[in-house]
Amino acid sequence: MEPWQKYLLPNPHSNRLKFYNSIVPQIYKSAFRQKQAGFNTYLLQQQQMRWALNNEIEDLSNKVSNLLKNEKYGVCQNIKTFFTGVERCTNSDVAKRESCLSKINSALNIASDKRASIDSKRKELFSADCTLKSYTSDELAYLEKAKTKITALHEELQSASSKLSDNST
Repeated sequence: MEPWQKYLLPNPHSNRLKFYNSIVPQIYKSAFRQKQAGFNTYLLQQQQMRWALNNEIEDLSNKVSNLLKNEKYGVCQNIKTFFTGVERCTNSDVAKRESCLSKINSALNIASDKRASIDSKRKELFSADCTLKSYTSDELAYLEKAKTKITALHEELQSASSKLSDNST
């Protein structure tokens, strides 16, 4: 039996608990030696933070997919129409375009806020002399992956916002 296995939750029935168990080995390997007495608390904080961040990224990804890729979603249909331009623009077209732009910019703001939050968490992983705290290597790697995902969504939204702004009706 591996030493980290004693930190696994028994009978994980939900996706959250399965996720919690899936990250125990890597957190144990990077932080147990330094944390020891406080490892249970640190592990729980990491599990909760990572689960919440994964859900936030998934929610944003779903929002971006609905706005830009889901042809059955009316807003997506409108966005695609406005990307190519509208001939004989009506007041209704202008209102729809502004509404689409507002929805995209709202999602863009969420992505920007999430990137700033990740950057803030990253800064906490370093000591005053700008060296990585010894137990935080796995957390840093996780935050880097999360930031990469958020940045990709941010860029996609930024591009869509620019296209909508440039193709003024």
